[in-house]
Amino acid sequence: MNHWQEWMQQLLGLIGLPASLAGSYVNAFIPVARQLYSVDPLAVLRAADIAPEQLAQPGFRLSLYRTFRLLKIAEDMTGDPLVGLRLGQHVHPKSYEVLGYALMSRGNLQQAIEQLIRFDALIWDVGGTRFFRDGDNAVLELNPLYVPWVPPQAFELAISGQVAFGRWITGFDGAPRAVSFRHERRADLAVYEAVFGCDVQFNAPRNAVIFPQDYLQMPLRYADPALAQIMIGTGQRLMENYR
Repeated sequence: MNHWQEWMQQLLGLIGLPASLAGSYVNAFIPVARQLYSVDPLAVLRAADIAPEQLAQPGFRLSLYRTFRLLKIAEDMTGDPLVGLRLGQHVHPKSYEVLGYALMSRGNLQQAIEQLIRFDALIWDVGGTRFFRDGDNAVLELNPLYVPWVPPQAFELAISGQVAFGRWITGFDGAPRAVSFRHERRADLAVYEAVFGCDVQFNAPRNAVIFPQDYLQMPLRYADPALAQIMIGTGQRLMENYR
């Protein structure tokens, strides 16, 4: 069985599941992909049978079957096994839409992470995002509960994006203490370490970012209590409608 056949076998298990990804999240990566790769990102979308104009529609969501198929096609067409990891480095508020602005306007990093846990389904509703303390560390963990399979590329995209966004909202270019993935290493370890600036572990028991608890009290560059309340209210309404 070749790699595509293995992927398709796993993908078929996702057909019909209600879990999905916000189209706006994918749409935000189109200009980034143009800068990073010689392949036209619109050609990648067409190869995945996704109309670019769909992604710009408010409230549009991609099924996880289509999302993960798109990731595999992007990897094949760019020739880059770390396409998810690299795109994640360019996450910004527009990538997360309402969630992004709700996070960036909170007072400190802990409040932003707690908001992420609360509204995570606005981006993808796979469940399993947890935040907890472990000794003098804080841990942000992603181990999906509601789907039987998530490919390594998606975990690398999500965790790379979380670290990049955390750096952006705090203005602090420091590194976590460690990053861990449940999957096997897929490229040179030095590439992962350059992205995260820390030890990166594979075949680990969890997908997680581990960082000093002291980071939690870091103030955010764009803290705005009034905007935060507006975005939180908007997010709550979206969550109610989404359910």
